[in-house]
Amino acid sequence: MNDTDKEVHQLLLKYRQGQCTPEEQQRLFHIYNLTAKSITADNAATDFKAAGDEIWQRLPHTVQSQSTTAKLRHLYMRPVFRWVAASLLLASAGIFMYKQQQPAARFTKVYKKRDLLPGKNAAMLRLSNGKEIFLSDFTGETIAEQNGVRIVKDKTGQLTYEIESSAENAKPGLNTLTTSNGQQYQVKLPDGTLVWLNAGSSLTFPTLFSKNSERVVSLVGEGYFEVATSKNFDGRKNPFIVQTDKQTVKVLGTHFNISSYANENIVKTTLLEGSIALATKTAIPEIALLKPGQQALMNSSNSRVSVKNLDDAEAEVAWKSGLFHFENTQIKEVMKQLARWYNVDVVYKGDIPDAHFTGEMYKSLSASKVLDGLAYTGLHFTIKDNQIIVTQ
Repeated sequence: MNDTDKEVHQLLLKYRQGQCTPEEQQRLFHIYNLTAKSITADNAATDFKAAGDEIWQRLPHTVQSQSTTAKLRHLYMRPVFRWVAASLLLASAGIFMYKQQQPAARFTKVYKKRDLLPGKNAAMLRLSNGKEIFLSDFTGETIAEQNGVRIVKDKTGQLTYEIESSAENAKPGLNTLTTSNGQQYQVKLPDGTLVWLNAGSSLTFPTLFSKNSERVVSLVGEGYFEVATSKNFDGRKNPFIVQTDKQTVKVLGTHFNISSYANENIVKTTLLEGSIALATKTAIPEIALLKPGQQALMNSSNSRVSVKNLDDAEAEVAWKSGLFHFENTQIKEVMKQLARWYNVDVVYKGDIPDAHFTGEMYKSLSASKVLDGLAYTGLHFTIKDNQIIVTQ
């Protein structure tokens, strides 16, 4: 093993353990790019697998997985390494991993009549007076003023509620922020709480929070919350409460994610920091107390709640950082996320096997590039009109 081989070996280990510094990560990608430099753009654009095979042949072969049962937690298992190297070259840093479930799985091309562009930062804001404002079309700074509250859109696109002195005795109204499929948005609420809203979701909240009562908001779909505490809003005197149609989450000041889509059978609540208490909206509520790194799963069909410990809670909120993250996820669950982000319908034709996928990829990629990664499951994907057609 020469010095470069040793360096790659160590960098790969650190990368998969999340211990790479930005400089080390850049160095690792640089080695990939140097290795792949002689591969022509034409070949790279037309055949991911061939490009990946060629890159693999030129990279050090000394790195081996210690466990054949690990769910591709190791980037350096040979087929995964090949795909990552190819994706770095061909998808401009779209990093893919996969778990091949079907013994006869093969790589298949994605057939398309037109590609699908990724989602964007956009939303619609409905004010308490019923006025609707499409934020992607709004170019000014101050969006509206209502009852002593100034609503501002900053340069990054974040929506912020600024409280003016005249708001002290004002009556709060309710605002609703809504993202359609293919959209996501971020808002800073009147108490300073930050909320990231995923595609196909909505958040309803008051324009003012009382200093003497609970802070209550309503969520449909998926949202990530970083709840603020300050001299005006104490976590115990003014708990932050998120209502969904199936559960209530009470917060003392924390970072957490709730995924509660109407077309999903499982409601997921993931805690990253702090503490939360969850109660189902049933005649006899089930209550769960979560610690950081835990996730509550509520079955919508029977309202039963189970709690599990996560190896990587941050992976559950990868979406807010512009990533799809899948961990041994059934292909139909994967496709639900893609349908929301690319604003398309998914059609299954024939008998679709129970394929699973483990991987990460940038949400900024076009649909065809994402589907190229999923094609390692052995399934065929066709983009036609406003549909993704899945066949065996």
